[in-house]
Amino acid sequence: MDSGPNGDSFLAPRMLPDPDEGGDYRWPIYYGLHTLEGFGSHWTLSQKPFPGDTKPGAHRRSDSSHASVTAVEWLSQDVIASGLKDSTVFLHDLRSGGSATRLQHPHFVSKIRKIDPYRLVVSGHNSLQMYDIRYAPNGLQRKPKPNSRSHTSTRPYLTFPEYEPESIQDFDVLGKWLLT
Repeated sequence: MDSGPNGDSFLAPRMLPDPDEGGDYRWPIYYGLHTLEGFGSHWTLSQKPFPGDTKPGAHRRSDSSHASVTAVEWLSQDVIASGLKDSTVFLHDLRSGGSATRLQHPHFVSKIRKIDPYRLVVSGHNSLQMYDIRYAPNGLQRKPKPNSRSHTSTRPYLTFPEYEPESIQDFDVLGKWLLT
């Protein structure tokens, strides 16, 4: 579980699902972005819409593993950036309840880190790039296929060509510096 914008998120043991007869937990399969919200003993798990959903609770291509959320990052206390297996990064605004696709990475998104309110570093298979979300998106495909030759991506603000996931398995951002 990722922490909230103020680092104060937690999951209490009483929120775990009941185990089956063998003592194993069976977690439901979630394809989208969910938030756990509440106070005291009153907590709710709510699904957030994918961009383009026309009705609450609608599932985007739920039959496809490419609709899976693979990375999240809080941009502010009200906005969450979510990266998908299909290479898209969308923003969800908790105030309005709306979501919008903001960029498309060359590969599936494995991690997102915020530099400041407008710049993100996104990693994927053999790619690490920085984007500025203030600029209009370009190169967005309706049904992205990151393993296809016809796949296009958003032009990055900065590219890290020496990035190799075998040698740099994780990264974080501190102020203006990229830590590997």
